[in-house]
Amino acid sequence: MAQTEGHMTSKHATLELSSDDTGNYNDVAVWIDISGSANSVEPSGGASMTGAAHTMGEFHLPLIGIGKREPVEATIKSIYTEETGEAVDLIDGFAENQTLVWLRHRPKGPVAGAWEWVGRGYFTERPKVATDAESGDILIVETPWWGREWDLRGQGTT
Repeated sequence: MAQTEGHMTSKHATLELSSDDTGNYNDVAVWIDISGSANSVEPSGGASMTGAAHTMGEFHLPLIGIGKREPVEATIKSIYTEETGEAVDLIDGFAENQTLVWLRHRPKGPVAGAWEWVGRGYFTERPKVATDAESGDILIVETPWWGREWDLRGQGTT
């Protein structure tokens, strides 16, 4: 097999939030782009539940099944700022008010036909910033997001 030419970096990635009160992704009207103050998205979970059972009697292989999906957790890393409308400010408001939030991650950016991951859930903690007087690093805030889905979708034309 030939080596891929389709690799990419995160330089064009976008992260957007929406608090639109709709259960249908296609009905979300307003997305807030926080890419300029977001640093990373690290999703985990969302696997399908599995089960197995043995029957009595002779030797048999187990019965196996696959069921519903587990919730998804994601760690959103943001650049710490105290600017209105940037990631930390928005996430803090959503967490404090326990707002159900849509999250949309586009690794390739807002390019027609590119893939996107979308989910709806809650920021479960308000942002907390740690500082270290011996470091010159930019301050980063990690905030957990917990949702019922993190679905891969083919992006539309927007």
